[in-house]
Parts: sequence; structure tokens; C-alpha cells
Amino acid sequence: MAQKRIDSFFSVGPKTGLSEKGTDATEPSTSPGTSGVKEGPEPMTLDKDELVGIAYSPDDLYPDPARLTKASDDSINVKVLKTTKNGPKEWAKVSVKEKTFINTPVSKWSNLGKYIKRHTEPGSSHHSCCASASGFMKIIEGKQASITAQLSRNKVETVAKNSQVLRSVIKVIILCGRQNIPLRGHDDNNSNFTVLLKDKANRDEILKTHLSSKSKVTYTSPMIQNELITLLGNNIKGKIVQQCNDAICYSFLADEATDASTMEQIAMCVRYYSETEQDVREDFVGFVQTESTTGEALFNKFIEGQRDTGLDISKMRGQRYDGASNMSGCHRGVQARVQQVVPQAMYVHCKAHSLNLSIVHACKEALVRNLLDTVQQIGFAFKYSAKRLLDFKEELGNDPVAQEEMQKRTRLQSLCETRWASRADALYTFKAAYTSIVSALEVLEREGDSKARSYRCSILGFDFIISLVVVEFVLQGVMPLNKLLQKQNIDLIEAAEFL
Repeated sequence: MAQKRIDSFFSVGPKTGLSEKGTDATEPSTSPGTSGVKEGPEPMTLDKDELVGIAYSPDDLYPDPARLTKASDDSINVKVLKTTKNGPKEWAKVSVKEKTFINTPVSKWSNLGKYIKRHTEPGSSHHSCCASASGFMKIIEGKQASITAQLSRNKVETVAKNSQVLRSVIKVIILCGRQNIPLRGHDDNNSNFTVLLKDKANRDEILKTHLSSKSKVTYTSPMIQNELITLLGNNIKGKIVQQCNDAICYSFLADEATDASTMEQIAMCVRYYSETEQDVREDFVGFVQTESTTGEALFNKFIEGQRDTGLDISKMRGQRYDGASNMSGCHRGVQARVQQVVPQAMYVHCKAHSLNLSIVHACKEALVRNLLDTVQQIGFAFKYSAKRLLDFKEELGNDPVAQEEMQKRTRLQSLCETRWASRADALYTFKAAYTSIVSALEVLEREGDSKARSYRCSILGFDFIISLVVVEFVLQGVMPLNKLLQKQNIDLIEAAEFL
């Protein structure tokens, strides 16, 4: 009976309660043993044009059954508009026998099993609403295409092609970032990004067709490149921040430096234990520009930078900076101001920086200072003069022992201005090529080089030779410790055991 009432939704006649004049007809009476169907006019069926006139509202796409009007305890009225060429003409009332769980509570608990069976049987309003809700959620979550997308094959193909083109553009940008090469240059047509994208197009017909077309939408403009770089950076940063916030605690690392454009920048990093990788990680989370390097200004930038990034500052248990007074000051330094906000954030002076400062102070001895100045001057002399460098390579080629000790190096190395422990490599190269350097300076002196004689006399002195051997030996022993202190998974106990 319920199925007949549902089927009668799309037909209008005596069973639906609508007479030819548009008035409500009497419900057919029934009695035991008889059909109870009263003869009347032939049923009137809604054709295709009439079905368009079914009354609906925006909510009818996924209707709420509780909003249907209740006619009696056992039925729900659904209004259907019968339309013709002249406009709306008649309304029909379709009675669907639907028991409880829609808009009325259970009143007869003895019939609960029957109510549940009727409510959950196939074809009920419950199944229809569940199917509509499931389809809606699949479309929203992207697991299923919308009806419009399914009907429009051309649109689906266009979206797929554009997605593949955009994916290729993103891969080229990621490649440039990993190789640390700039995307653009003075000429956009010959930039690294354009050349790599064209090379990729030789193996991708869709990308090749897209680039050769005259479409204004190419996804290769500098503005699009910058936007994609920003989105990729935010995606990477978001994953780092999520892992850091999932950890029990983290330490904050920061240092300021002046970039090539003479802007003061702060590099911010976090150190935490990753539960997924089961290891300690140190990740860079961004740069922050600052106009002042006072303790208060840097403190504000550090706190704002962490909050803008999304880090949970309450989990900060350590802070590591250099030993400058604006950083390590116990009253107005950055570390003191941070501890006022997060008392558990203990300050630790960067141990690699402390080691570097120790080497700097040790190298202030007169002999060591003269040694380093002489090595630097001779290194520059051979590096920036083509004639001197050619004579040095010729003398080095005649000394196979020096070639083997230099490990295929053909030039002298200059001393690093900031990382003093790395000067061990420069001193080792100078010591390995010592005889070749002396021979090259003798040749240059005979050819009239004015500075060659003073350089040769300086490195032939006993003080210079002893200082070179001793300093190189000491710095070579410090280098492993310097590298160990800069490892991201090192701890203080392991470093102490290494010493």
C-alpha cells in the first residue's frame, strides 16, 4: 500500500485525492473482503512539462523530512503543482503513509518493531535522505564529481588538462628550489624556469600544446610563480609547525644577519623530537625582518614570528642564541624577556658559537695572527692574478707528492671570516703545497714581481713554519667537534663524551 502511495506521487486522479474540478475527492472506503475501490474518472498523469512545475525551494535539493506538513498521525502531505501552458492551475495532495521517526515520537511502543522496519525498508524517506546526504558529502569532500561536472565532459577534460599543466609548473619550481637556482633572470624567455619548463614539455604533449597555444592563461607569469612559491612554502611550514606542536616541547633558535640588500633579517628555527620519525629535528620556519637589534625589538619579533607561524609558545622549553649582550643579557636581553613570558624556556648559549669564540681568542696571539695574515695575503695574490696562478699550477704539476696531498685541488683556499674552525682546510692546503708555493714565488721574483720577494721571505721564516704546523694540527683536531656540535640530532651528553 505504501509503495502504491509513493507511485501515485507522479499521477493525479481519484487515488491522489484530486478531482477534475480541482477539489478534494473522498478517500476510497475499504472493508474486509472487498477491494474498497470506488469507481471514478480515469487517472491524470503529469507529463514532462508538468513535472517541471513541482513546487520546490532551495532546501528541496536535500530536503528535511521533518519540514513536510503533517496531515494526520499516519500521513504526510506533499504539494505538487500542476502546470500548463497558461501557468499554474491545480494543486494536488499526495498522502504518503509514513509512521514515526520523522516528525512524531513513538506513542505505541508495542508497534516499535513495525515502525523501525517500515522506517528502514528500501524506498522509505529515511533511505532517500541518507542517499542524498551521502552524495552531498562526497561532492563536498571531492570524492565524487558534481552532477554538473559529470554531465559536462568537456569541462572535466579541461580541468584535467589544466591540473596536469599546473602540476608540471609546480614540479619545475620545486626543482629550482631544491637546486638553489633562481627562477628568473634579465630575460624571462631564457630564464631557468622557462628553459626547464620547455625541456619538460618535450616529454609531455599536453604541456607542449599548452605552451604553444596563444591562450592568455599560461600559469607561467612571475606573479603566478611567486604565488605558487608562497603556497608551497606555507604548505611546508604548516607541516613543520604541525609536527612541532604535536611534540611534547621544543626549543627556539634564532640569529640575526644582514643580507645582500643590507636588510637586517632574523632566521628562526625550531628543534623538537618528531614522533613520526623517532628522531630529533631542526627545521627552519622563516625569516623576519627587523629595523632594530635591541633586546626589546628582537624579543617582539621573535614572539610575533612564532605566533604568526602557528607555534604553541607555551611548549617552548629552550632558547638558543649567540652570546651578544642584546641576546644573552640577564635583565634586558632577549632571553630574559622570553622567560618573563615562558618561565620554563631555559637559555643556552650556542655551543658551536662558543667554540668559535674560543678559537678567535686563541688566534689573537702575535705569531698566530701573523701566520693567518700572511696565508690570507698569499692566497689572494694567487687567486686574483692569472699570471701568478699559472706559475703556481706549473710548479704544482712538477710535484706529484704535493698533488696527492692536496687531493686534486689546484688552488689555495682563502680563510673564512666567520667560521674560524673551517680555516683548518685552508691551512692544510697551504702546508701541502708549501714547496710549490715557494718555487712559484721564486719564479715570480725572477720575473720582476715586486711582492713575490716579501711573500717568500715571510713564509721561509722559522716562526712561520712552526706556527703553520702547530695551528693546522690544533684546528684539525677541533674540526670534528665543531661539526658534531652542529648536527641536528646531537645532545650535550654525546658532545661531552666526545671531548
